[in-house]
Amino acid sequence: MAKVRWLPDLSAPAHRNALAFAATTVAASMMNSIFQFYYVKVYLDIYGLSSWWFQFGQVIFLVWNAVNDPLFGWLQDTSNVSWLSDRRKNILYGAPLFVISFLVPWFPQYLSKLPMAMVGLHMIFVLCFYDTTFTFVLLAQCSLFAELSPKQEDRQLLIKYNQFASLIGASSIYFAEIASVHATNIPRLSLFCLLVAAVSYVFLYLSARNMTPSVNRELESSSPRTSPQPSNAAPDGSEQSFRTWMSQVKQILRQPNFLLFVSMNFFQVFHTTVGRNFFVSFADQLIGLQYGYQFLNALSGIAYVLPQLLVLLGGPLLSKFGSYQIIRMSFIFKIAASILMYAIGRSSVIPLAVFFVLDRSMAEASYALFSLSVSDVIDADAALYSRGKPISSTVFGLNALFTKPAQSLAPIFVVQIMDGYGYSNGAALPSAGAATKVDVGQDELKAGLFLLLCGIPACLGIVQALLWRCYTLRNSHNTLYTSLEGAAN
Repeated sequence: MAKVRWLPDLSAPAHRNALAFAATTVAASMMNSIFQFYYVKVYLDIYGLSSWWFQFGQVIFLVWNAVNDPLFGWLQDTSNVSWLSDRRKNILYGAPLFVISFLVPWFPQYLSKLPMAMVGLHMIFVLCFYDTTFTFVLLAQCSLFAELSPKQEDRQLLIKYNQFASLIGASSIYFAEIASVHATNIPRLSLFCLLVAAVSYVFLYLSARNMTPSVNRELESSSPRTSPQPSNAAPDGSEQSFRTWMSQVKQILRQPNFLLFVSMNFFQVFHTTVGRNFFVSFADQLIGLQYGYQFLNALSGIAYVLPQLLVLLGGPLLSKFGSYQIIRMSFIFKIAASILMYAIGRSSVIPLAVFFVLDRSMAEASYALFSLSVSDVIDADAALYSRGKPISSTVFGLNALFTKPAQSLAPIFVVQIMDGYGYSNGAALPSAGAATKVDVGQDELKAGLFLLLCGIPACLGIVQALLWRCYTLRNSHNTLYTSLEGAAN
């Protein structure tokens, strides 16, 4: 029987690892897409949370969101507890709490009848609980991206599988929009989220059971305990481990490429957070129901699926030019597209809908390539300091320390501007097209939202392009993996 050539050879370790790696992405993408897409609208418009409590909650979340990544990075890279040092067990043991934290926001629909403080405290708990479990699981997966193989071609294979997985996971938005009738039926959204959580747990379990990293960190972390140690050695060992980790942190922070990357990445996280959290609100107010619910549902679905298609179709360009040039071109695109859209104006619905989709898609597609740049930084750090094993979790954790605050600052900034145009004072339509009268307040709100829609990507793109010009790890897709492969052998 002839062999089907277009199917991947799953007996090869690279393809088997990539498929298992992608299973985590399917689960995380399904849950995180829904969480980020709906939580702002649900708490502000359904549960009736005030702007003050929303912004206060985001400030609390900002602090915890920034701290937990380096904390988990330190634990996963330096802990003497075997399962904490094993990336696969991090995913396996973190999976149940991850899916539970995803479900918490959607079920207590009685929140709208409780005092405002209770609603605000509930949102703070939800954000911190969800981000803790999300970080614990995804930090392990990000570290595995650098540790499954030192070869750049294997990492690009991971990117390819990962985008297929993201494509599958992101499609949950389209079905969630249909199930919830564009976020107007929360009980149906809750039931759909319950189904997503169950499927996600299965994918996380299969992923953790089937990945084989090139470095067995569990064995390395347990090997020092094979020789007898005095009973008082543990505190000294822990203190020495922390000192070593702090020394590594200082070494990373002295590297210009790391600092340039995290600075650029901060603005990218800001941009993608605005797209994820406010897509529904912006579309409701600027597009409305002129073309019906089906048009808005399709718009949401395309905006979440197109980024993965762009990365998949751009594979040949990525291999030819490398991630540096592709990311650079994405900055130029969003600057030019924002200026063009502002010149066209908000009255043209179809160009506005196209811009909605393309702006979010290009930002997310280029963001998907950032793992290559982080891996380049990890590899360069390992080569520079002759490390026996890469400190992947520490690098990813430090990256998150500087960039995660943007996930809170973005909604704080946007809600503050929206309130300045009367969003919380009744100028906003309660749902897409629910009102037919367009008063002065609504027109001012739409003008403000349109200014945000065009101004944010243009301003951020200019700053990012200037920072990215100074980044020097530009040709690693051609050269760096060769030396690392030799070192690994």
